[in-house]
Amino acid sequence: MADYHTVKDLTDDIRRVANNINGFPKDVKILKAGLGVDDWGTYYLDVDYEVDGIQFNITRRAFNDLSGAVNEILGKIKEFYDKLHEVKA
Repeated sequence: MADYHTVKDLTDDIRRVANNINGFPKDVKILKAGLGVDDWGTYYLDVDYEVDGIQFNITRRAFNDLSGAVNEILGKIKEFYDKLHEVKA
């Protein structure tokens, strides 16, 4: 993964978007989210979250559209949550 530093904390924004997504699991806790940039000027969206008491991290490159990156990450988190609980069932 690229070496980058956080330029903006997006935790509250990501939590708000997640709460408004129909079908997003309510027991997924967004712990921390930030927008980072590397030395080349490439942006990354980095999210720490918790499912069933276990912490996870997901990082995606944010191309031209930050809202698209947010939706992609939240979609991947939901997909992971669904697969995790499908196996448990």
